[in-house]
Amino acid sequence: MVVGVYQRVRLNSRQVAVLARIDAREHPVTARDSELAVTVYALRTRGLVTTPRTPDGWRAEITDAGQFYLTNGKMPDDRGHEPLADRLVRWLRDNGGTFQVEDPDEDTRDAYQTAVREAKHRGLVPSGWRLELAGRDHGQLTIRLRTDPQLPTSR
Repeated sequence: MVVGVYQRVRLNSRQVAVLARIDAREHPVTARDSELAVTVYALRTRGLVTTPRTPDGWRAEITDAGQFYLTNGKMPDDRGHEPLADRLVRWLRDNGGTFQVEDPDEDTRDAYQTAVREAKHRGLVPSGWRLELAGRDHGQLTIRLRTDPQLPTSR
């Protein structure tokens, strides 16, 4: 899922190093680099990289926002970019209702918790549905969009 957070957060040193490696293109970061997967997913969550599919899995590619971060040390202005909450709910509706991140770093976990709260607060959850979050503190993070039998559904 490509979500593009565009938050005003600082990357940790590992995330910056991996982003710089992806930008340099000398040693591609791919699905074979399993030890970097969580870091790549955190960068992808922030919209700094994409992970297009290849025959062997995925390959990380830097985005304009990622290059902006490397140049400026901060996230790009978020005006004109779809917020994470909107993208998350749309992705859940279009892809079976469940999204999981295996043991995300603290920033990624926080970003998704914020997105779930924002989606609920802004009324992005469809009528008759509920948005659930599991794994708030550790382990796998799971977000589900499920029908709620106690809520009326629109017909």
